[in-house]
This record gives sequence, structure tokens and C-alpha cells, in this order.
Amino acid sequence: MPRIKCTLRPIIKFRARSSPDAKITDTSFKPERFNATIVNTNHLNPLKFITLFSAAISSLASQQVQALEPDEKHHWALGIGVGTYSIPDYPGSSHIKHFTAPIPYISYQGPHFRLANGKISSLVFKSKKLLIDISADGTPPVKSKNNPTRDGMPDLDPVLELGPELEYHFWANEQSKLYLSLPVHYGFAISTKKIQSVSWLCNPRLKYHFSRKTWKLRLGAGPVYASRRHHNFYYGITLSEVGSERPAYQAGSGFGGLRYSVGVQKKWAHLKYDAYFRYSDLEKAHFSNSPLLKKKYDLLGGIAVTWIFTEQ
Repeated sequence: MPRIKCTLRPIIKFRARSSPDAKITDTSFKPERFNATIVNTNHLNPLKFITLFSAAISSLASQQVQALEPDEKHHWALGIGVGTYSIPDYPGSSHIKHFTAPIPYISYQGPHFRLANGKISSLVFKSKKLLIDISADGTPPVKSKNNPTRDGMPDLDPVLELGPELEYHFWANEQSKLYLSLPVHYGFAISTKKIQSVSWLCNPRLKYHFSRKTWKLRLGAGPVYASRRHHNFYYGITLSEVGSERPAYQAGSGFGGLRYSVGVQKKWAHLKYDAYFRYSDLEKAHFSNSPLLKKKYDLLGGIAVTWIFTEQ
């Protein structure tokens, strides 16, 4: 891929507000000119990518300070809970982990940084309809010896995914909102010995959130697209990994299936009850004929109860 450098000079007018409950104030904001550079990621060192990515976040966040009101509030909460989960090693895996574990609860919402519902994000731009932030996600490690399909293959390290996320709100009020979420994440498999590039993943979703008194409902649906390297991290089989019932396989880039999710939350005094389920349809995914894919449809889910002992 050639190196491309472009210069953009947008003029944006929007209404800035400090939080969903704050009054809207008319504010005109004209961002400074900024340069966007597209680099060849095929040969990009992961540590170099993290450095460049962090610098970009800092630059964009510093520009956004001008558009935010000076009296924006901070809200945080701390708690501890316990959850029971059922999670496949990867979408379509024959092995599913069932476990119960204690979970710390940390929630924070400030003018530039948010940590809530397992999502970390840093605000870059916000208007009445459009929000752009930096978000992070991840997947747990996989022990191949516990998965008959992967037996004899290397373990999969935990993956950290981070990148920009765009949200376009079709409507929003005090009780509900409907919006399009477009995250584009770059993944890194991280261990104590190395950091391995897993490459790009995009999961555009149509989301609907509804809240009434102490109840919250979250719905989401959308396709998954990823690079060839990302698909092969989970579904590829090299010549050294070939087995009697496991021929060599290399996946292509592109469509990675459909995902549908539902989350329900109930608050009662200092207790919070959560349930989350995600259904994956891999029937037409570009890696659907991989020997490591044993199920064309799968489900992950979990329930948890959390005691919030302090908040402000």
C-alpha cells in the first residue's frame, strides 16, 4: 500500500454540552487545520503503532478542549461483584469456557475520558448528532490443550484492540436513543515475551438503548469485517500446525459474520444486576470452511450482580 498524505481543513459548527443532563449552550468551534497520514501497516512495528496512535489521541484531545465547557463534571463509582459467564474460545469454537469469578466495578465519566460497561473511550469530538472517540476492546487468552480442535497448536495470547469509533445519533432523549456505531480497531496479541500484530477489525452496529427508572435495555446488530491477518490469527492453520484431521488453511479478508447482542440492567439501592448475550451468525463468513470453525452459530453470555459501595 503506498504512503498517502492529505490535509483537511473542516469548518464545523455544533452545540457542545458537558454531559447528557447539562444544558445545551450555543458554541461555534472551528478546529485548527490538521494533517491525516495513512501509513503502510503491513510493515508497521506494533510498538511504533502504539506510539503514533497515542500521539494522535493526545493531539486530537487537545484540540477538543476548546469546544468543551470549563465546568464539566466528573462522575465515578466503585464496587465489587460476582459474575457467571459462558464464552467460546473464539466465535465458532467447539470449546466453551464456563466460569464464575469476582469482578471489580469501576465507572468513570469525565469531559475527555469514559470507562463504563466494560468499554474504555477517550472523547475526540462531540456535536448534537455526531460523536468521535477512541475506544478499546479485547479477547481473553486461549489454551490450545483445552480445545480438541486446536490441540498441538500454539496458545492464543490475549488480544487488545483499540482505535477510533464514530457514533451517529438518529435520535436521543432522556429515555432512549438510536444510533449507528462504527468502530475501527487495530489488534495486538500481548504476552510477557512479545507483542504481535493482529491487524484490523471493524464491527459497524445499529444500537438502541432504552432506560426507564431503574431498568436499562441495550440492543445491537451488525456485520463484522476484518483483515486477512486478523482472520488467520483465529482460523488459519500453517504447515507446521497440520494434523490428521486438520489440513492447512489460510483465510481471506472481508466479511466475518453477523453479531446480535442484548443487555439488560436493573439497579436496586446499591446493587446492580446485569445480563448480556451475544449471538454470532458465521454461516457466510469468509473463514466458514476453516477446520477450526466447528459451529456456524454460537452464543456467549453472562450474568452478574455488583455492589456499588461508593460513588460521586
